[in-house]
Amino acid sequence: MTGQSSIVETLDALSEVVDAAPTAIVRRGREYATDGRVLDVSWGPGLQLSGRVIGNASEPYRVQIWWDTAVEEWHTACSCPYDDTPCKHAVAVVLHFLGTWHQLRETASPPDPTEGPVHRLVPAAEAPPVAGGPRDPAGRQVPGAGWREHLERWTRTPVPGSNGRIPPPQPGTDQVVVRLYFYPDGLRLAIHRARWGKQGLGKERPLHFDPFSPWAPSPAGPLHRLLFRLVEHPAPRPGRPGAKGYDPLYELPPGLVDLGLELLGRLPFVFAGDGWEPLRIEHEPYRVELVAEPAREGRDLTLTTRWFTATGRPWTPPAGSIGIPGERYLWVQWGPVLRPVLPAGDVALHLAVGARPLTIPAAEVAEFVGRYLPRLQQRARVRLPGTLEERIRDGTPRPVVLLSEFEGALVVELAFAYGAGGTTVRVQAEEAALVEAEPDAPSGDGATPMWYRRRRDLEQAAWDEFAAVMAAAGARPEADGRCLLFADSALDFLTETLPRLAARWEVRGQERLVRFRVSHSPLCSRVQVRTGIDWLDLDVLLEAPEGTAGMDALLEALARGSRYVRLDSGVMARLPAAWRDRLGVLAEHAPRRRRNRRAAAGDGAGSSGQGPLRLSRWAFGVAAQVLEGADRVEADEGFRRLSRLLDGFRGIPEVPLPQTLQAQLRPYQIRGYHWLAFLRDHGLHGVLADDMGLGKTVQVLALLLAEKEAGRATAPSLAVVPTSLVFNWVDEARRFAPSLRVLPLTGPRRAPLFRQADEYDLLLTTYPLVWRDAEHLVGREYHYLILDEAQHVKNPDTQTWRALRELRARHRLALTGTPVENHVLDLWALFEILMPGYLGPRDAFLRRYAGAEVEPASAVPAGRVEPGDEPADPRVTELRRRVFPFILRRLKGEVARDLPPRTEVVQYCEMLPSQRRLYRELLSAYRSRVLGEVERVGIARSRMAILEALLRLRQACCHPALLDLPAYRKAGSAKLEAFRELVEQIVGGGAQVLVFSQFTGMLDILERELDQLHIPWERLDGRTRNRRARVERFQAGGAPVFLISLKAGGTGLNLTAASYVIHFDPWWNPAVEEQATGRAHRIGQDRPVFSYKLITRGTVEEKILQLQARKQALAGALLAGDGKLGKDLTREDLEFLLAPD
Repeated sequence: MTGQSSIVETLDALSEVVDAAPTAIVRRGREYATDGRVLDVSWGPGLQLSGRVIGNASEPYRVQIWWDTAVEEWHTACSCPYDDTPCKHAVAVVLHFLGTWHQLRETASPPDPTEGPVHRLVPAAEAPPVAGGPRDPAGRQVPGAGWREHLERWTRTPVPGSNGRIPPPQPGTDQVVVRLYFYPDGLRLAIHRARWGKQGLGKERPLHFDPFSPWAPSPAGPLHRLLFRLVEHPAPRPGRPGAKGYDPLYELPPGLVDLGLELLGRLPFVFAGDGWEPLRIEHEPYRVELVAEPAREGRDLTLTTRWFTATGRPWTPPAGSIGIPGERYLWVQWGPVLRPVLPAGDVALHLAVGARPLTIPAAEVAEFVGRYLPRLQQRARVRLPGTLEERIRDGTPRPVVLLSEFEGALVVELAFAYGAGGTTVRVQAEEAALVEAEPDAPSGDGATPMWYRRRRDLEQAAWDEFAAVMAAAGARPEADGRCLLFADSALDFLTETLPRLAARWEVRGQERLVRFRVSHSPLCSRVQVRTGIDWLDLDVLLEAPEGTAGMDALLEALARGSRYVRLDSGVMARLPAAWRDRLGVLAEHAPRRRRNRRAAAGDGAGSSGQGPLRLSRWAFGVAAQVLEGADRVEADEGFRRLSRLLDGFRGIPEVPLPQTLQAQLRPYQIRGYHWLAFLRDHGLHGVLADDMGLGKTVQVLALLLAEKEAGRATAPSLAVVPTSLVFNWVDEARRFAPSLRVLPLTGPRRAPLFRQADEYDLLLTTYPLVWRDAEHLVGREYHYLILDEAQHVKNPDTQTWRALRELRARHRLALTGTPVENHVLDLWALFEILMPGYLGPRDAFLRRYAGAEVEPASAVPAGRVEPGDEPADPRVTELRRRVFPFILRRLKGEVARDLPPRTEVVQYCEMLPSQRRLYRELLSAYRSRVLGEVERVGIARSRMAILEALLRLRQACCHPALLDLPAYRKAGSAKLEAFRELVEQIVGGGAQVLVFSQFTGMLDILERELDQLHIPWERLDGRTRNRRARVERFQAGGAPVFLISLKAGGTGLNLTAASYVIHFDPWWNPAVEEQATGRAHRIGQDRPVFSYKLITRGTVEEKILQLQARKQALAGALLAGDGKLGKDLTREDLEFLLAPD
């Protein structure tokens, strides 16, 4: 706060004194102020506040508070003994003063800052011409010119309100004298004080307002309120000359004119200017009226002013009168009289100026009546001639919806019609309050137009309803009341919303629409399909009475994302939701040049779309879906036959098994072989998604053998497999298809092998090597591309996926035991490799199917859904129909009758480089040590050395971390990678598995691996105490994996919830291994059990497995550690076990 701050800001800033006091002081000070201990408070010059407060002393304490302009802060002083400041007495004085000050402010409404000019009134005879209008050559005003500008000024101000009357103040010896000065820019007051004596008023002195001054009127009095408002609005000029410079003048703005003059009228000493004749302020208002009457010649109207006294007598303001506009009254001053006149504001003021009568030409009378007359009637009484008044009636609005087009948008407006004519007005626009229209009932002079008073309330109610309807249609009114709708929103409005409005309201302009013509008729569909060797021709035609739409128009509509198609007549027809879905899938298969052809034409008209859409044969499912909803179908026999075959795979022809196959296929495997041959014969590709352990590899090997025997395999096939399964493929090919020449393209020295590739029937590579060897693999064509464990290619953002996408093959197959169809992106990634483009672009596919989780397929994947089995999400049904003709998945339960109770699977693992390095170092050291000790003391006495060597070698096969060698702590394990893949497939398929190892350290490693995979597990070893609870949790499905150690496996466990068993480090004693597998397959187990034995290739594990076939008892003794070791083991056996690979 600065020294130039206003009084109001200064007084309000006193609260800073209270803010600076401690909380306890403020509380006590408030109590003093409330209890009435503040005796008096006075406000002195220099921003000083003084007061007296009753305290504990015999005399009241005296308080002084002042504003220090040097440091710009408040200071306090008190006669009490309190050392600090401010004290509670100072706080009490401030609170008492502020309470009174705020009470004063609350009783005063804020002033209106609008300045109102003071006008001198002259008789009409002396009035100058209306300014701004056209003049004749002699300089005279042209009749009828400029009346609009005049009325615009007169009717610009709002209709005035009403102020209450304030009682007069009490008289006293000391009087307040007020002098009014009439300046051109407003009314100003000089407020003086003077002593009333025997000689009349004494010398006048300026009265400086102080609410606590003895000169101040009562705080409840009207003058006090007026003065309070004026002090905040000092006049911009210095004031009037006085004895000591200039006396202050206070401005009386228009917002205070009515109140101020009414209050001043209660005072005895009010003067005009410096005169001494008291100014009599009257309270009974006079009235001014407007009179519209026909001109002497023609049908023009003349608008004049007439004045009337309070008793209704005509009156004319004297010459030289002054007019002061207020909010309610126009105050007219002549001589010693100041009188209010109704109405107030610019209307009365400009009329009172006495301008010459306004002439309104006959051609413009309608505009005057409609636009200006209602506004004038709100401000003043207007007298009309009888012939004109008879033509004004009360009207009832009829809502009218107006339709038009503007720059590609549909324009929707709400208007209202009155009478019987077509004239409309809009509710939001600033239009006439009277509407000229043909009479809705016959009048005396026949076709004479009438003026109808608008019902704004009814119009507003209809407008509110209209605005709500348009908001629901996706549009909000513009500033001019128009609603703009574009594209489908406009068409939706015309087809859905407008018919409902037309049932109640009138609609105009629809017949003039060009771009937004719509059909309300249902569409009939006709679909034609023809087949070729590897293609489908599909043609769709939608018909309505207004025209037809063919394939080009449909694809154009879908490319625009529109729900409407343009017929060949230019009319827009709405596509049913079912057809939009069918055609949306179809559009993904449309060649880009076909989709863009209509857009390139740019003629905006529809087309019958002559000429079918040629699709890949892979798009059979899409075509079948389109045909399902057609009213008429024309399909050739080739398509019908293919449809019957793929619909449930009934009638797939049987083909003979290859003669060189060295395997007895189970019935379901034979059916799978027939399915693979069916895909081959029809140029299709697919996914063999049988459950784990059902022999997918042997089914594919049988197919490759058949291709070789038939002479169709003129190029090698390529199988991409996980690293851990390379040798499983080699082993199974050697066992079941020995005539197939197989070449693994793996290992660090694989580069020269690519030159020999054409000499082999089957090439093997791994997923990590595909992108590294892309330069060797991409440049050739393969007979078959086979993706084993195809869940490895579910991420389309990897280098591996991109490399696979570039491989060329005549036929493509994917093998997986994981139901990839559970996740839509997995499906897209896989099918984009098998059948590029079949599921459309990635972004479009995800927009359509994101969130549609597809349940695993049943054994018959033709996309056929039985009644009652339909998914809740229709997108799921659609996606099934698209992909399931190319997915064959059989679950173990579905083929249980073809399975033995147990299936044993040996899975070989190729050691990682660091793991192999460690194994070779151990083998070299232990071979030298063990053979040397046997040479010295014999085999029987070397039993402990032999068992230690075998134990360490087997631990290296499991995981180098079991040996706790610092150099190999970070080495990986091939078995662990194979374990990870197996467990992910088993758990992903919803099954449970037992995992056995005789090394508790290995179980610890497996725990950490499962935690990283976020797979729940249970564990049972020699330290487990709550065995029963863990078994029950596993049996109840609480954990899909159970880790079990050899010693804890014992007897008495019943774990029939598991359908898979993994022997991480196999137990070569058949009885022990049998007992472990028996944990899962016991009485009560109704599912076949698959037992996987992980063997590290080229190690002692593989050699013991081979030795077990010859000497089963010896193999058991080697790991059981019993006394037979010395008797049954020969030196040749030992050298075989410890021989380098």
